[in-house]
Amino acid sequence: GWGHLDIDMNVRPKTNKPVENIYMSHLEPGRFGVYVHYYRSHTRMPSVKFRVLIQREGEEKPRIINSAVNYSQHNDRSKKVFEFRIP
Repeated sequence: GWGHLDIDMNVRPKTNKPVENIYMSHLEPGRFGVYVHYYRSHTRMPSVKFRVLIQREGEEKPRIINSAVNYSQHNDRSKKVFEFRIP
């Protein structure tokens, strides 16, 4: 009930620059992680570069994380890219 995926351009491989957007609201206090999971390969590439933008309400600029995720992570784990705490 606190997160909503409102854009998912990677369900079908119709673009080479897919975008996903997750909006989160009403978070209870606690520690949260942001993970990237290589769910499926449309191109059979062994790794995919990604960019995560994290912006809290009231912040002027987003935090930007550039990295890559490997296909081998599909079956065993997701890649943790950020952690934050709500007091």
